[in-house]
Amino acid sequence: MKKLETFFGTLFLLSLVVFGACKKTKNPNEGTMLGTIISVACGYSDIGHSLWIKGEDGKIYQPCVNDAMKGCVGIAADEKFYAGDLVRFGYRNLKANESCPIIRACDRLVTEPDKKIALTSIRVEKASGISKQGVIKDYSKLDGCGFVFETEDGSKYEISEWNDVGPIMPNEPVEIFFAASNNSVSTCMVGQLISCRNVMYLRP
Repeated sequence: MKKLETFFGTLFLLSLVVFGACKKTKNPNEGTMLGTIISVACGYSDIGHSLWIKGEDGKIYQPCVNDAMKGCVGIAADEKFYAGDLVRFGYRNLKANESCPIIRACDRLVTEPDKKIALTSIRVEKASGISKQGVIKDYSKLDGCGFVFETEDGSKYEISEWNDVGPIMPNEPVEIFFAASNNSVSTCMVGQLISCRNVMYLRP
């Protein structure tokens, strides 16, 4: 009987050690939260030109390294992000050998980040943008122009970026979902620069 009590006592102590070892303590240098993509001037980013994240804690995060693009789960290789997107992101502190590259063409940062981070995951929870109907026109005969989206009310938007929307068929009635472009320079100058996120053809 005494041997049996000793056995169960040892088993109980062993279970405490095992489950205690498996319990993960929260690392203050890592975390996951919601945030909104913002566009800053002259700020390097590993998720898109000058795109940083304003976290739900109110802090501005500069993504200098992107683990998710190095084979980790959490982001598609061709996924694009735009200012205004609501995202959920995981992060860690930068290692000693990691840093944010300096953009040589810029004199100085207009905005300073609260924290420079490495992303461990990121995904869009709610995409920014609006939907409008109209037609896509080919302006390539004009110097520096390409496709332009003309809405039913006569507004014109220069399409500077495309998601994977398939073949483009000009002059067909469409409804497109778009956001403000991450590019800031227009060579065509016929309307606001936009990024086309989705195209739906409205054939009768």
